[in-house]
Amino acid sequence: MIRNLEIIGEAARNIERDHPEFAAAHPEIPWEDMYLMRNRVSHGYFAVDAGVVWQTL
Repeated sequence: MIRNLEIIGEAARNIERDHPEFAAAHPEIPWEDMYLMRNRVSHGYFAVDAGVVWQTL
């Protein structure tokens, strides 16, 4: 589950960076939030609350 969030978050960042017109055309997708979640689970693994992660999904 954590690894999937990392992959999705990194993909979201790549889309924002490499295809900004696509990201802008889809404002309903929380691009930045997905990347921030990726950072949280990647860099704060032992501090991650699994309950919060499940609520996010």
